[in-house]
Amino acid sequence: MRETIAAGRQTVDILTNRMWKSFLPAVSAQQPFESSVFEVEGLGVQMDIRNQGPVGCSFTRLVVWANHALPVDLGRLGEETVSRVTYLLEPLRLVEVAPRLGYAQIRSTRPSVRNGRREYYEAVSNQLASGHCVLTLARYRMVKGNRQRTAVPINLTWEALERLLEDLSLAFRNVAHT
Repeated sequence: MRETIAAGRQTVDILTNRMWKSFLPAVSAQQPFESSVFEVEGLGVQMDIRNQGPVGCSFTRLVVWANHALPVDLGRLGEETVSRVTYLLEPLRLVEVAPRLGYAQIRSTRPSVRNGRREYYEAVSNQLASGHCVLTLARYRMVKGNRQRTAVPINLTWEALERLLEDLSLAFRNVAHT
């Protein structure tokens, strides 16, 4: 993906179409939910896809992990992610890092609020006993007066999704202890 980005926009469009046509399943009204697993830029990726079209897709969860078991500084991974992923609906911030628990959390700085509903992004990183680091990105909605949260779709264009995967790949590479 990286060499294609450097080649110019026309090449990016060709790669994006080829990549997504080969990896993402066709989603129809009869098949409203599909979980896809693939590899891109040295990361394993799982997406819970709700819908897709010629411009982009809608998914409820994106899980990425480094394909090689390397210890990762979760605080640095959080900082790298926040500094790179600046194009979502709300800015992100690192909320909590618990190295002994192998856990870090990122959330929207200011959630979107409309009609008594609050929506926000949340990314959780976990360092597993196997040595693999896993980052899960989701978007949640809370309704005023109800403390339960519900996962809602994240809608991204193919270009924004490609950029997100590239940025997460770079973040993982920059913080891995080698």
